[in-house]
Amino acid sequence: MLDSVRRAALAGFAGVLALGVLGACGSSDSDAPKITAAQATDSSDRLAPRPLSQRTTVTMAQVGAIISNLPVYVADAKGELEKENIELKLETIGIPDNLLVVERGDADFTNGTVSAGILNFQATGKNVRLAFPGGTTRPESKFGLWVSKKIAGDDGVVQPGELKGLKIYAPSGPNVSLYYYLEPINATSADGTKVSPDDVTLETLAAADIATALANGSVDAGLLLDPFWLSLQGKDCCVWVSGKPDYPVSAYLYGPSLLEKEPEVGLALTRALTRTVRDHLQGDWTKNPAIVEIASKYTGQPGDSLVKLPADNYGTGDPAQMATRLDQRYLDGAQSEFAARKVAGSSMLTYDKPLEYTSVFYDGFLKELAG
Repeated sequence: MLDSVRRAALAGFAGVLALGVLGACGSSDSDAPKITAAQATDSSDRLAPRPLSQRTTVTMAQVGAIISNLPVYVADAKGELEKENIELKLETIGIPDNLLVVERGDADFTNGTVSAGILNFQATGKNVRLAFPGGTTRPESKFGLWVSKKIAGDDGVVQPGELKGLKIYAPSGPNVSLYYYLEPINATSADGTKVSPDDVTLETLAAADIATALANGSVDAGLLLDPFWLSLQGKDCCVWVSGKPDYPVSAYLYGPSLLEKEPEVGLALTRALTRTVRDHLQGDWTKNPAIVEIASKYTGQPGDSLVKLPADNYGTGDPAQMATRLDQRYLDGAQSEFAARKVAGSSMLTYDKPLEYTSVFYDGFLKELAG
């Protein structure tokens, strides 16, 4: 929600940092139905549009034009934001500057996960909180930890002890939480041996390069994102070991403009996103040509590549169920891991007392929609 002064400030900030700006990837459908306030008020559907009294621009500081932002892209393209009298503006702003512009009010929300950087930022009292959940991968997805067959052996089974001492490569290096990936490996340990994040070393490598390095044998383990793991399917170089848990490890972070200054806009945005999940993102979206076209348009990835990905599960679109997806486990696992992990001799977390749920998450909008 940027007035002209704040728009200029953001433009200047982006210019100074030489950050790439993603223009409007697509306007709302021109034939999107217009809902009057009276019609919305009369509806028994708690997710029925209740348009804001004034046209409002909401700015997302997206870390990148990535498929995990699909609910936002679909809400825009399918006119769900338009029905709330919201215009979406997308700015591509890297980490950690995305948090700074949201906290300052130059953007309204961003995408992220419970990382050490975000937790440290929140520990300073910044009111930037995870308020709407992302997706979870389906069982057929091979997003996650891949290990060389030099480690796994011909049977392709990896035991916890075999991971100890390994270097694991990830796009965000030591900032990623391994808790989610090691937990299922430990659960199937044949002899009771456990592996912890302290038993391995995290190194930084670009997502596409991790897949290449695993294929040519120059690294032994790596975390592969969508769609890069597709290139390793059927190859003898390595095996998939574990993926994301059954609760989201990504979400949208709302800033003070939505949480404090204009919460009615935060509620309207949440209503539009929840309605989008319910009405447009149930089942396998890769089988829906219209959604594939939207995903391709906003991310710049070819549709024939996107349809090869197992579609994320974004929840039911029931507000109460969506609120439960902002899961305490999401915080507990990451926070305990980052507190124990050392980088250059120091803890990754800059605070001592663990953050409480309400410092990291905000489920108030979803609970209000649930009634």
